[in-house]
Amino acid sequence: MSAITDWAAKEQADLTAISGQLTTIAAGIAKLDAMITALQASPGTLSPSDQAALDAIEAQSAALATAAKAIDLTPPAA
Repeated sequence: MSAITDWAAKEQADLTAISGQLTTIAAGIAKLDAMITALQASPGTLSPSDQAALDAIEAQSAALATAAKAIDLTPPAA
């Protein structure tokens, strides 16, 4: 393989990895939206299931923040 095809293969691998992370984040956001909608539809004060929903949202938010921070924005080395 030439230097250009070697570089292109590495670049494609980097882009594929980034795309996978973004897909994970987008899916996580959709899941959080569903949790928030369910929580907002719950009337009255916080029940044990409401508290569990809040705890789940908090945990999912932390996981998304970690996933977002894990995305390497450094351009590949030449």
